[in-house]
Amino acid sequence: MEIESQHNNQTIEIRHAELPPQYARVPHSSSETLFLFCESGHGIATVNFSRYRICRGSFIPVFSDAYFEINRLSANTRFRLIRLDDKLFDEVAFRLSADFWDFWMDNPVLYLSAEQIRVLQSWFVSAGWILSCTKSDIRNFMIHNHLCNLFSALEAGCKSYMENHGRKEKGTAHGILNRFWRLLADNSRLEHEVRFYADKLNITTHYLAKITQKTMHYSPKECIDWQIIMELKQVLKSTDLTIKEIADNFGFESSSYLISYFRRHTGVTPGNFRKHNFSSESLK
Repeated sequence: MEIESQHNNQTIEIRHAELPPQYARVPHSSSETLFLFCESGHGIATVNFSRYRICRGSFIPVFSDAYFEINRLSANTRFRLIRLDDKLFDEVAFRLSADFWDFWMDNPVLYLSAEQIRVLQSWFVSAGWILSCTKSDIRNFMIHNHLCNLFSALEAGCKSYMENHGRKEKGTAHGILNRFWRLLADNSRLEHEVRFYADKLNITTHYLAKITQKTMHYSPKECIDWQIIMELKQVLKSTDLTIKEIADNFGFESSSYLISYFRRHTGVTPGNFRKHNFSSESLK
C-alpha cells in the first residue's frame, strides 16, 4: 500500500518501505519527519551517534534535525513508513508532555509489545482508509485526529518507562551525550569549538572527550565536524547559495577556508560535490 495526500500545503505519506543498507538521513536534511515501524526482520541503525537494534515492533522517529543511518538489515526486513512535513507534525504533537519528549530523545527507538504491534497495524489500516476513501473536505480533520491518537497512545504506552527514566540521575554520561547532540543540532553552524559545548554542559572538555570516546569512539571535535559536514552537504545539495554565502552562514572566516575544510573531510571540493548532487527540485 502506498498512499500520499497533500492538502493545506501539508504532506502526508503512509506506505510500505524496503530500505537498503546505508540508507541515511543527515542532520537538518529536510523539513519533514519520518516514522519507521518494523514489521519483520532485524538489523542495526545509528541514531544520533548511538547504535540501536532493529527488530519486529521497533518504532523509530527520524526527526528533521537527527542523524539516522541503517547500518545492517536482514533480507526479510520490512517497514511501514509515515512521512509528515514538520508543520503538520508540530500540529499533531504539540500536546505531548515534556517528560515524553525527554524520554523519546533519550530512547529514539521504541520497542512495542505484541499487543501494541497489533494496535499499530490496525492504525495503519484505518489511516489507509482515511487517506484513500474519505472525502477531501473531512479527510484533513480525520487524519489529524488519527495522528494525534497515535502519538497519545505512544506516550501512554511508555508511561511506566518514563517514570523510571525520570528517576535517573541527570548527570549520567548517557544524559550528557544526548544533551551534547541537541546542542550540536542547534549550534554547530556557528559554534565549531569543543569549549563552547563543554561550557554549555557545565563539564570540562576532558570529561566530554572521555564520554564521546567511550560511547562512540569519536572525539568531541570529530562529532562537531561530522555535524557541520552533514549540514554543509545538505545546503550544497538543496540551495543555490554561493560558497562565500555558505561560508558566512557557517561562521567560516573565508570561502577558501571552507573549501579547504570541506575537502579535508570529504576528499572533494564543495563545488564538485554540488555539481554531482545538486537538486533543482528543492528550489521550486
